Amino acid sequence: MKGRSGVILGVTLVMFLIMAVLGTTIMAIAMSKARQTNDLEKRTQAYFFARSGVDIARDYVSKASVGDKVHVLHGSLSSANGNVDFSLAIFDKTGQWQPSNIRLSLNDFRNLESIKTSEVVVAVWKEGQTTRIISMGMAGDAVRVVTYEGTSATSAQEVINMALYASGQITIGSSNNYAITGKVGTGLSSISNYEAKKIPDGAVYNLSLDYKLPPFPPFPSLSSRGSLTASNNQTIGSDGYYSKIVVGNNTTLYIDTGATDTVRKIVIDELDLRGSILLKGNGDLELYVRRFTSDPSGSINKETNADPARVTLYTTVSSVSLESFNMVGTIYIESPSSVTLGSGNKGFEIHGLIIVGGSSTINTTGNSVSGDIVKSVLYAPYSTVNMSGTSSFNGAIVAKTLNTSGGGGSGGIVYMIDGLGETLEPIVVVNASELWGE
Repeated sequence: MKGRSGVILGVTLVMFLIMAVLGTTIMAIAMSKARQTNDLEKRTQAYFFARSGVDIARDYVSKASVGDKVHVLHGSLSSANGNVDFSLAIFDKTGQWQPSNIRLSLNDFRNLESIKTSEVVVAVWKEGQTTRIISMGMAGDAVRVVTYEGTSATSAQEVINMALYASGQITIGSSNNYAITGKVGTGLSSISNYEAKKIPDGAVYNLSLDYKLPPFPPFPSLSSRGSLTASNNQTIGSDGYYSKIVVGNNTTLYIDTGATDTVRKIVIDELDLRGSILLKGNGDLELYVRRFTSDPSGSINKETNADPARVTLYTTVSSVSLESFNMVGTIYIESPSSVTLGSGNKGFEIHGLIIVGGSSTINTTGNSVSGDIVKSVLYAPYSTVNMSGTSSFNGAIVAKTLNTSGGGGSGGIVYMIDGLGETLEPIVVVNASELWGE
């Protein structure tokens, strides 16, 4: 019996040892997974801190006089939502930091005892028209880096310094009245139907320019406000998502944009615009429209001395005819199959910027922009622009190809965009890279 008891004791000890080893192993694996999850969470958080730092620096550059100085911004984000409040401290490191060594200098700076609690440390500087940003995000012991490089123009003329640029074929209308007033650039070696008198300035350049589209933003997720049929002089005073907004004939809808530096955001599934949308307050307005009930015939921000930099309309419509639409601001149509600007004697007026994404077809069959005080830029680097009838465009055009016919008594492109404002800030991203850091 004693021998049998000894065997049972030995087996029990062995089983206990195996269970102890298995338990320790499982615990170690669980702790390792927990650490990996925690590390991944911190790395991800640090990455998005760095991305936020780039946005903060770009906003800072648009409002501050940076010049060729090296400015260092650092601080923490007060919340994780889209309207973060960055607690900002600024250092001027001009003369102390050399552009070739800013990454190392910024890393040393963020390790300073007084800076270690910051979630974001950013260096921003300009070299000519190029803005350069290095942003470091910190979450615990995780550090991630995002870099940004791009043009930062203060007016349309600094980026689009000619009446017309087309990377492909330019065909000038046969009418003797058809002309392009201003410099012309082409990616090809010739212009079809070229006559010197049709380009009075006589300046044609064979250029290979790589105009890029700015990113089309995702529509923000906002609190639902239902649908709205606006009564005259009604005011919207907060961000929100609307399934439909109707602004009828002879109706004015006001949108209160709040204080300076505030961006009022309105998302609309369907917009029926036959009246006017005007701004109150000193902030900016971003409108996100998925579709129009019918082609818009009203106006947005159309009043004396309105600032085109304050309003941006983003829309995802597949096609649209802007025959009688008036706006002071920027309209960005994501990737339509076709866009019509003006028709017959109707003329749509935009003082600002028209961005058309994708490989679209843009037709002008009437007074696309009327009146010598209206100044526009049509920015559609991958699209074909067809101008016919009495089409005229008072501003500048960037396209893939331009075909003109007719001309009537007023057809042509007139380059007149001085005073357009900061609508193109920034329009061309030269390079943007993301680094996952140490």
